[in-house]
Amino acid sequence: MSVVLDHASAAHGSGRTGLTGANGAGRTTLLRLLAGELAPTSGSISRSAAVGVLPQHLARLTATCD
Repeated sequence: MSVVLDHASAAHGSGRTGLTGANGAGRTTLLRLLAGELAPTSGSISRSAAVGVLPQHLARLTATCD
């Protein structure tokens, strides 16, 4: 297991916030943690508002509606 974040904290105002980093830096993992899709193995995450994540690659449905 590798550490994704260690002693990190952030506060953001209203509006849009961008997240950048190199490949493998943990951006997707961080967003999944913030959105509640993943549970932290240690520590805690607190948020005062809803967090939305729109994945870049959406699952493709193969079934049809008849």
